[in-house]
Amino acid sequence: MQKAYLYPYFHPVHQKGLENEEHSAGGVVVRRRNGSWEFLAIKDRFGRWSFPKGHREAGESAEETARREVEEETGVRGEVVARLGRIRYFFTREGRRIRKTVEWYLMREKGGTPRPQAGEIEEVSWIRAEEIDSLSIYPQLRDLIRRALKMLEGGKAREGGGEKK
Repeated sequence: MQKAYLYPYFHPVHQKGLENEEHSAGGVVVRRRNGSWEFLAIKDRFGRWSFPKGHREAGESAEETARREVEEETGVRGEVVARLGRIRYFFTREGRRIRKTVEWYLMREKGGTPRPQAGEIEEVSWIRAEEIDSLSIYPQLRDLIRRALKMLEGGKAREGGGEKK
């Protein structure tokens, strides 16, 4: 008789070490314009809005990865002001199940001109916080946005990058 698992992640195939694992880091870059917070978002090849992220290179910290990926994918330089948290999810690539962990950082804009990374990103845009709910965005990222806004409004993010009009 075959065992039934009530929660799929307890099934042995989902346990650590039985699937490929990937580790990435990314940045949620913000700026203040005309009294509103804006987020630097990217549109991926699936037509969904997201934030820049990518694989850690050898010897690179998660913060360094986040800064590098933001600049590579968007042309914008960012300064890490706080750790936002970790998101884990599963996806399939070439028939193999991948467990991905992404460390996210809240960042302030420090310069550069938004432009999408050729061949990787469809579009880069500053999006007002009030507009986020109307976009096609991954659900876990909505939680990151709420956490970022709470930190920014509560003054829990390190200072840097004042408001511009």
